[in-house]
Amino acid sequence: MKRSAGTAAMLLLLLLLQAAADLPVATVLRGKPKGARSTECESWWSPLLLHTSSTNTTVLMAMCKRGAGSRAAPFVKLVQSRDSGRTWGPEIDITKQTLGQFAWSSGASSKIVMLVGMPDAGGACGSPCHCAMLKHCNQTAGKGAACVACEKANAKAMENAGCSGSKLSRFCAPPPQQEALQAEPAGGAPSHGDLAWPHELPPPSAARLEKLQGAVITSTDEGRTWTQPTQPIQVNGSVGPHYIGGGINHGLELQRGKHAGRLVFARRFDGGIRVPGDPQDLTPYMRSFILFSDDHGASFNVGQLLPASWTECEVAELQNGSLLMTSRIEVPNFD
Repeated sequence: MKRSAGTAAMLLLLLLLQAAADLPVATVLRGKPKGARSTECESWWSPLLLHTSSTNTTVLMAMCKRGAGSRAAPFVKLVQSRDSGRTWGPEIDITKQTLGQFAWSSGASSKIVMLVGMPDAGGACGSPCHCAMLKHCNQTAGKGAACVACEKANAKAMENAGCSGSKLSRFCAPPPQQEALQAEPAGGAPSHGDLAWPHELPPPSAARLEKLQGAVITSTDEGRTWTQPTQPIQVNGSVGPHYIGGGINHGLELQRGKHAGRLVFARRFDGGIRVPGDPQDLTPYMRSFILFSDDHGASFNVGQLLPASWTECEVAELQNGSLLMTSRIEVPNFD
């Protein structure tokens, strides 16, 4: 019997629905919105999903969220799937790593490349107490209530390391107000609505740039273990030689066109530069841009900055090889 096109389409739809029904529904990273204990998470923040082509592994990584409105992360967890998300392995604790922004690089070494902030050169622990605080609560250092909660959750370890109440309070206190931007007068800067290049913006102070150095860590086992950020990454065309901006999404490796293999990250240029209460007009810095690497993460280049007020952003590669960027538009308010 000859089937009509409509019947064939209906059969195809039924087959697709049947295939979808075979996928199990599972909770991958578990949260406990009410009554979470000190070792549990209420929810998860900034999830990152990545598929590694050479080993056919899907990686999901996220930070634990504790308390209403809190993004302090005493835990960073990673899970892996080797069957395209049908089943997942156990949670892997990678709390010692700073959750950054990552992309898969299929170059000679086949690795995950993650952009992170460069640790403070003075951040090495200098006493048993300091080492214990960095080990257990480094993710919440200086973040007030979230930091105190972390220290209470690790009270025994702190006690064994000789931590006194005064030492703990200094570790958890909010950091002092950072210095304001020492920028040139904005007369020569581009207007807020125009495209711009980093060198056209008023330069931040050298002291601030030193605190904003970016680094790269890599993993060759799908995120289970990572290298250490031993030196700041070289960034060409930025306001400083190591400034990478901010980003809370995944990057990608281009698959098409003459730049296939290039690592591309959607970033925002105001990451780490703006300070609440700063009298300087920081709108010119609130711009999305692309940070890219043609050497598998050894060094990076900064692309053109988009119009002011474009902040949190994402990038996708289209079928024709061009890039599409979406961005949140923010109205500045630093009060």
